[in-house]
Amino acid sequence: MLRYDTFQDIIFDMDSALSIKGFTGPYIEYTHARASSVLNRAGYSASGCGSVDVLQKHMSLDTGESADQIMRIMCKFPEVVLESAKKYAPNLLCNYLYALCQEYNSFYNDSPIINAESQELKEFRLLLTSAVRQVIKNGLYLLGINAVDRM
Repeated sequence: MLRYDTFQDIIFDMDSALSIKGFTGPYIEYTHARASSVLNRAGYSASGCGSVDVLQKHMSLDTGESADQIMRIMCKFPEVVLESAKKYAPNLLCNYLYALCQEYNSFYNDSPIINAESQELKEFRLLLTSAVRQVIKNGLYLLGINAVDRM
């Protein structure tokens, strides 16, 4: 329901509202749960992942276009939150989260994370997954939705 513009007529459909496919809240929650699952399976710990040394280590990697697109989307999070708040338009944040989830799910399907080609690439992809998970969690929180780790 939050995806609609405040000046738009709304036709509520229970089936589409609860679907995990398409532009829905459960789809965004499912992506958060998927990222959580990947991190849990990898035994990933976020401690120290933001240090300059760790980030510099991954700067020379060829991360791929999909990962680059995810990072470009994530960089826009603060400005989307600000614009959404200024305009009283939660749909802007919903659109942003949906775009991020679509890009991450494409990345997930196309790029092995746990079984990456190298240890450095695995570490980068886990770091990216952790960052996506955190942005989704923060966005859902702002919308008044609890982020779930399992679905």
